[in-house]
Amino acid sequence: MSFLYKKIAIPISTWLFSLFLLTLSAGYFYYGLLSDIPPLSEFAEYNQPRMNQFHSGNEVVKIVMMGDSRLRYATPLSEDFSVILSKQLHVPVQVLRLTHDMAILKDFRGLFPDIYDAKPDLIVIQQEMLTKKRTLESRIYYARRFIESEYFGSIKGETVFDQEKFQVSMGCGVMRKSETAEERRDFFLKWAYFSSIQERPQTVTDFLSELGHLGIPLLVVSIPVSPKGRSIFPIPQDEPVFYTARPEYNFSDSQYCDVVHLNTKGRNVYTAWLAAELEKKLKVGG
Repeated sequence: MSFLYKKIAIPISTWLFSLFLLTLSAGYFYYGLLSDIPPLSEFAEYNQPRMNQFHSGNEVVKIVMMGDSRLRYATPLSEDFSVILSKQLHVPVQVLRLTHDMAILKDFRGLFPDIYDAKPDLIVIQQEMLTKKRTLESRIYYARRFIESEYFGSIKGETVFDQEKFQVSMGCGVMRKSETAEERRDFFLKWAYFSSIQERPQTVTDFLSELGHLGIPLLVVSIPVSPKGRSIFPIPQDEPVFYTARPEYNFSDSQYCDVVHLNTKGRNVYTAWLAAELEKKLKVGG
């Protein structure tokens, strides 16, 4: 049997129109991604075993802590803080500290169902998480990271971010001790800003509403900026609805790795204060 092949000439206009449709589709996809960047699945995947272990704890006081790198540097590892609080409250306590560098609350969205199901006795959230939003430059960066992670991560066989570092890294060695307050401020403003209370992210509003619906108590905590950065570093508005716990201790510059991250000396002071706040909050039942 013989076949006859006829070469078909496709007009250049057809190619151009197809390219236009492809570009338009890609543009719509990227625009939609910038408007609502999903959290990276690798963050939830790394923390799922930790969440499962936390969920399975029985006859213990459960506390979930959520924040960015400043919360990580200000508090002990989950296991160590669990021991500290168990001794102070004279009951078994299980702490799960979840942190993400330059975090906004949406980064934790993949773990929300597990947090709700675990029914913790208290959720401690860093104040900045309630109004922090990403700049356009930051959204472009995280959109690209999302595409790399979700569509090319399995091909490369690697993750976009070091998830273990997000949970345990608290050393000053990676920080710039000589960093000026202006440099830290500019770095922050490149990646994020604080909205007004009235314009807080929808993810935050939904999360707070669900906590209220489930009857899960919330404690908002403030982490102080060093004296040298206090006058110019951006801070969120005071919360009119949620009580924000603030340490009265006057931290010194020597208790910081840089402008905003506490070192070991500062962490010890902040931890003692936070443990006392948690004891008061849990004793009054939220």
